[in-house]
Amino acid sequence: KILEVLDIEFKYHIKQTVLNLKMETHINYEQIADFQINIENLVSGWESISLLFNDNPITFRASYIGQEPLGTLIEAVKALDKEYVSGSNESKYFIDWLSEPGSMSLSLKRNLLNNQLSLEIKVSESEDINNSSMIQWNFVMNFSLFRQAVVDIAISTLNKYGICGFNHNWHTDNDVLPVGSLLSILGAKTSFNKGNGSFKSDLTQEISLLTSIISHKGRI
Repeated sequence: KILEVLDIEFKYHIKQTVLNLKMETHINYEQIADFQINIENLVSGWESISLLFNDNPITFRASYIGQEPLGTLIEAVKALDKEYVSGSNESKYFIDWLSEPGSMSLSLKRNLLNNQLSLEIKVSESEDINNSSMIQWNFVMNFSLFRQAVVDIAISTLNKYGICGFNHNWHTDNDVLPVGSLLSILGAKTSFNKGNGSFKSDLTQEISLLTSIISHKGRI
């Protein structure tokens, strides 16, 4: 009888501990109705990016020692921008930007059933976000809102710097800005024609989409 009582008490304490942990780790997400992105001071391998949540900015100055912010946001939209498939209710993407010193990470999760995007942002004073003082924000918004903001800033930034100018300002002449992914988001076909061991895309369609970017008619 004593063993039975002890066993019941032990199971009760374990259950309460698990319940308390769940309560402690519950995250409150702020609902966002307006979201915008600003990019400034793109020069010599530096890029200042501001994420505005209901007009409240979170700003980070990214360095070329890490990932380029605009390109990662474009790739995030492309990765998250997919139709619901039975058995797969969500899509995820993770972004990590570095400064000198400091880091900023974005954890994005899109619910494919209701099109809601959960966004967790962590900013640290060092590159090791797990072993330094850190500030965290949690937001939720319609994925279309996030998608449109990324497209808008991509188009305005291309108009301002051009493709080669953007890459050069980011301290490299390599292809940093994923124009192909942006074209895909804007509606370019992802199918390719294969011939002689190589692939060919629809250049006419790509030029048309690039022209729409230049004339700032790429809004979707």
